[in-house]
Amino acid sequence: MAITNVNHEGFQRRLDPIVFILYSYRLEVSYHSTLITHRVENEVASQHLFRQQLSANHPELARLAPAIYAWQPGRYPDVHDETGFGWTICEFMPGVNLDAQFAEMSLPEKLAVVEQVADILAGLQRTALPELLAAGHLGGLTFDGSGQVVGGQTSILPPGPWENYSSALKGWQEAAGVRAHIDSLINADPVGRLVQGVDATQRTLVHGDFTMNNMLFDTATKKVAALLDFDFSWNTHPAHEYITGL
Repeated sequence: MAITNVNHEGFQRRLDPIVFILYSYRLEVSYHSTLITHRVENEVASQHLFRQQLSANHPELARLAPAIYAWQPGRYPDVHDETGFGWTICEFMPGVNLDAQFAEMSLPEKLAVVEQVADILAGLQRTALPELLAAGHLGGLTFDGSGQVVGGQTSILPPGPWENYSSALKGWQEAAGVRAHIDSLINADPVGRLVQGVDATQRTLVHGDFTMNNMLFDTATKKVAALLDFDFSWNTHPAHEYITGL
């Protein structure tokens, strides 16, 4: 069936901004369980702090953290339809998945990429945390009524926050005997000897999923182009990055 009387020029003018938005921004929708109350806030706060740190101390790396243009916290299940889902609109970052590219690289290319990843990790661990977070409990990030970044739940270890790292590890669910294994690890004498002399009070921003499949790579410049997906980030001991990511 033919459609007639369509104002193609007017339709195109209305369509162009939509296409521009879709190609220029990255839209993420977060589905919230009843346990995770501020996953969007955690991602927004973490990504903002990392980008702020890079802009101030490593301007050449500031491009790695996508800008966040708009966001809405999740209100599900209090709002029982899609309007209750949290979302963020981020800067669209060009590049291809680094994980898929890495296996095909030559050894010198791989070494160059590993050096870049190490620089990114160092920048992440130097991210300045608000004073209350740096001296306080471990956990996720959220905002208070005045818009200041404060501590809260993490996205993957409810409930939190916790007083120390051992308590955070015990936040894992009991299922499949995971809790029992973690308890035995924490209480084992070899672990105590291993961490002897380590400053357990250290706090840093941990990405929580610092892997190559969360990095974009520019094949033309051979540079890591972006670090994505900060929703698992939290304020904890820097060693946790090596447990969950690297």
